Amino acid sequence: MKSYLASFGPRFVGLTGKDGDIAAVAKEYRVYFREHPAENGNEYTVDHSGVVYLMDPDGAFVANYSLETSPDAMAADLAKKTLR
Repeated sequence: MKSYLASFGPRFVGLTGKDGDIAAVAKEYRVYFREHPAENGNEYTVDHSGVVYLMDPDGAFVANYSLETSPDAMAADLAKKTLR
């Protein structure tokens, strides 16, 4: 997980743990995910929802953004939230 997330940037946080714990967090955030084994048997792919969550420095939820959110709208919202 760490090496995969590193390709997105140093501030991304991944989730791992026991299956039941991950399922509980996914339900809490209304996230869909499903693992599919790859044909070679050594790797896998994962279908998942494409939501970006904005969290404050204490880890509290602030907002979420869908794939349809424009970069300009997200940037304007982020600017407003950081000025508070």
